[in-house]
Amino acid sequence: GYSVRLIKFSALFTMRALRRESIPKGSRLVTSRLFLYFKVRIFEIMTEKELSHQYHVQIRFFSPDQWDGLGFYDSETRTIFLNSSLSLAERHRVLLHELDHLEHIKAIYNYASIRCENEANRFMIRHLLREELAKYDDPAAFNWATFANKYNLKTTTDEIMIQDEYLKFASDL
Repeated sequence: GYSVRLIKFSALFTMRALRRESIPKGSRLVTSRLFLYFKVRIFEIMTEKELSHQYHVQIRFFSPDQWDGLGFYDSETRTIFLNSSLSLAERHRVLLHELDHLEHIKAIYNYASIRCENEANRFMIRHLLREELAKYDDPAAFNWATFANKYNLKTTTDEIMIQDEYLKFASDL
């Protein structure tokens, strides 16, 4: 599974760290950092096993010679199939995308597949963005173009979703 974990910070540690930084208590930066510590840093990158347990799905792998896709979801068996040649980071990204397909009914997917794929990409982007922002002390330092390149998100729709999800997040500050 995806073994990278984000460190959970306790409230006591957070307050001590903020006091040492000698930032005025009423400043926006303190508010941003408190928000990040409490809302984002608590977010943890879940392993494949944890995600499969939480969403009640099985995860199986296929070799690239069986199919050249990255992954797919089989609703009849509640199984997500992932390409075995993907790196751990790519598998994590594809797994997040496929998890959103749990909500899609086959008839709707057949009628509106582009809409369903966009919804799955938004779900993936939202989770990847939370994971990425957990690395920042100041969310204003986030660069959506760098994020898009890092995760190979190249379409205009992906770019709009990244910016939209970031703005939703930042509006809570």
